[in-house]
Amino acid sequence: MSTDAQARILIIGGGVGGLTLAQGLLKNKIPFHVFERDESQSFRAQGYRIRLDGDAVHALKEVLPQHTWQRLESSAAAERETSGITKIDALSGDEVKTGLPAGPPGGPDGSKGLKGAQHTNERPIAIDRTIMREVLLSGLEQHISFGKAFERYEIRSSSVTTYFVDGTSYDGCFLVGADGVNSRVRRQYFPQLSIVDTTGRCIYGKTTLTPTLSASVHPKTQNGMILIQQHFEDGTPLTLFLEPMRFPDPDLVTIMSTETGAKETAKDYIYWVLLSQEHYFKHTTADLIRLPPAQAADLSIELTRHWHGTVTPILTQQNKAAASALRIVTAVPDMPTWKPSKFISVLGDAAHPMPPTAGLGAVSALKDVERLLIAINEGLSEKSVGAYEEGMREWASEAVRGSRGGGVKFFGQVDFSEAKPVEF
Repeated sequence: MSTDAQARILIIGGGVGGLTLAQGLLKNKIPFHVFERDESQSFRAQGYRIRLDGDAVHALKEVLPQHTWQRLESSAAAERETSGITKIDALSGDEVKTGLPAGPPGGPDGSKGLKGAQHTNERPIAIDRTIMREVLLSGLEQHISFGKAFERYEIRSSSVTTYFVDGTSYDGCFLVGADGVNSRVRRQYFPQLSIVDTTGRCIYGKTTLTPTLSASVHPKTQNGMILIQQHFEDGTPLTLFLEPMRFPDPDLVTIMSTETGAKETAKDYIYWVLLSQEHYFKHTTADLIRLPPAQAADLSIELTRHWHGTVTPILTQQNKAAASALRIVTAVPDMPTWKPSKFISVLGDAAHPMPPTAGLGAVSALKDVERLLIAINEGLSEKSVGAYEEGMREWASEAVRGSRGGGVKFFGQVDFSEAKPVEF
């Protein structure tokens, strides 16, 4: 392996965090390569709405090349006409007064983001996750390999070697695990980190905004963040959280279809996620997370079939190819420390997964990227990487703790002391 190849930074995972870091390295002319396990850019749906607070927006502005940020900003959804969160009783269809303020980006629980938020003057934005990923992939065509499932790494005297399931291996100067909740990099780097089961489960999806849908649903569901909820006899909530995504100029926003692989113009839609405790989803966890999209969609319809007629069309008229069922897991606060290495680190869900109920997962990941890039530019050492990881543990622990508040309200999340470790 050449010296040039050994100087590369190796990024495992082509999600939002990994690609944002890649763009930052490209901007700073630092050699890198991204390895993504999906077979292609359009292999699977990448989720839907992602809401970014001022700190996340600031991080993107700092990290991304200017033209990439401008394209991302122009692809964002239109600003909401109303602030705050509207709560609707699922059974009666009546609006319920909540007193909840406008959440932080993605803060459906009414929280106001991390206590240390510094860039409150930046305008939060909402963006389609698939569109965001496509923008972040732009310019990286020669720097990314698809179909590369990471297996393990080995640290050598002056480099790190990554090994993949297909039998290939690559050398680099630094390895970044951005490979999500099931991170193999994390499990090898610091296996002592506990990822636990919240006992919450969810189905997320999207419903195209059409005249037919608009005419049949509660008018408040057409704008802003909406919380639709019922409680079972044992007090457990069944919650549908949603937010419309409207694109001011759809012709400027194109996405690659996961069904055809072809480019298509973005259509306005309602992003939604249905959450509750595992036993109400009528499947074992293993079966639930393997449900094909159409079956996950049908389950969401079945679970809400008794809801009010001004609510159910959001689910009955959904794009059934876009539904997906997930287990909600989380790191625990007060993350354990580990010995830093000048050859490896992690970011985002690979280090600190958390429930989506406070909208802090993506915010924390982008904060990771900004700070890790600073460490890389300062010069990779145990000291610089250790300083990054110490800061990450601090802000991630706060975010994980804050996310539980929303988890309790949305799906009855158990206390961290009662949560059982997840086996990957």
